[in-house]
Amino acid sequence: MFFKEWPVLVVDDAPDILKLSQLMMKKWKVYDIPLKIYTAASKAEAIELLTTQNLLAAVAIIDVVMETDTAGLELCEYIRETMNNKITQLYIRTGQPGNAQERAVIDRYDINGYLKKTEATEGKLYTVIETGVRQFYFMTSLLGLYNSLNAVIAVAQSREKMKQVLLNLVKEIGQITTELTDYQLGIWIDGQLVTTLGFDEPQATAVSEQLDKLPFQALNADGDKLVTAEAEKLLLIKVAATPSSSEIQAIFKGYNLPPISISSIIYQYCKSFSLLWKQAS
Repeated sequence: MFFKEWPVLVVDDAPDILKLSQLMMKKWKVYDIPLKIYTAASKAEAIELLTTQNLLAAVAIIDVVMETDTAGLELCEYIRETMNNKITQLYIRTGQPGNAQERAVIDRYDINGYLKKTEATEGKLYTVIETGVRQFYFMTSLLGLYNSLNAVIAVAQSREKMKQVLLNLVKEIGQITTELTDYQLGIWIDGQLVTTLGFDEPQATAVSEQLDKLPFQALNADGDKLVTAEAEKLLLIKVAATPSSSEIQAIFKGYNLPPISISSIIYQYCKSFSLLWKQAS
């Protein structure tokens, strides 16, 4: 929902493999969002690319033997340890794996998958990219909302401070979506518009009222619900007011509708926020 394209990094010292990878992947999409392929011919070139462009790849496919016999593994270690990047999905590609070696490598370097070059067909690579991007999307969403919710809990005695945490989250989303002109967001608490991104209050209110009249998926017996408008790429999540929770309504518009796993994370965040808000002063 927050991404216009999925960054994918391919690192290999064989120029034909880099060209073939770009050719195969250039029209692939995940959640109807295209890939953006970055390539590097060595560990050093990959590190320069990652650091100078501040690149957070959704998936990285890395050859093991390049400048040295272990250059690819050292790159994985650099990504995980030096960059402290735990969410890029790392797949190593090599020509001479062994089962025991494979297990040791995956454990040591926190690698998500292992590809034999003889098995790196178009179908296999598509599966790797598809599953890797899905996992990356889930992890980035989960981590962002988890960190924000922890910040909310830390200041849960004050509604003003809770509101500031929410505004900070929206600000971070705004930084991610700077170039995404089609991305919009609006959040209401107890009927009051707290923050918007990408449109003004009358527009946000009109969209919210429109969505609130559409067929919905009931999330519980209290009246919590989820509404989607497929054609407009719009999502509404509503937490109903109860004796223990405040009403929260959040609308999102992006390049795609999030899968149910992401919608569920957003709903749980809103539900937790509504319970804490009700108790605060």
